[in-house]
Amino acid sequence: MVNFRALWVGLFGLAMFTFGTFLMVADELISLALYGGVNPKYPYPLIGTLDIWSAWVIDYSVILVSELTAIISFYKAMKAK
Repeated sequence: MVNFRALWVGLFGLAMFTFGTFLMVADELISLALYGGVNPKYPYPLIGTLDIWSAWVIDYSVILVSELTAIISFYKAMKAK
């Protein structure tokens, strides 16, 4: 039998790790926007170098998805038996 509470708690931990990681990326993007000059680029692993606006959109989209995943998985972990 599958322990769903452990599954949901693990998903919550992964979502919070992703949330924290991309908050650090947001801080780097703010610093790059302030001090990067005229046309700063941000190098994302696996997808390449993006301009600052595209990197900002991707970063905050990931933050939103990970936050919603954390909220849903926390609720599901509380309801699991």
